[in-house]
Amino acid sequence: MKQTDKNYKEKACKICGSYFKPMYPYEKYCCDECRDIGYKASKKESNKRFSIKKSAEIREYNRQNRLCPECGQPLDNGNQRVHFECMVKKWRNGYRDKKIKLYFQNRG
Repeated sequence: MKQTDKNYKEKACKICGSYFKPMYPYEKYCCDECRDIGYKASKKESNKRFSIKKSAEIREYNRQNRLCPECGQPLDNGNQRVHFECMVKKWRNGYRDKKIKLYFQNRG
């Protein structure tokens, strides 16, 4: 039995409202043009929701919850991963790591 021979109930297209007989039970649109319009609309909506959430809430959350892994204090700069003072303490205590050496070299 081919997929087109299955008897699914007629549905109304979500874009134009015309009734069509779907080939699969999850189809929402009657034709390719309506499907493209629906896809673009849903993409815009999801991008809008994500950008609002990203810009306001996530940035604020990251700013408040970024802590130094060494001392546990909040970091001042958004790009900072470890306090400079914590790196100096590690270096003075004899912890020699390539990353720490590069960190000091890049600071000038």
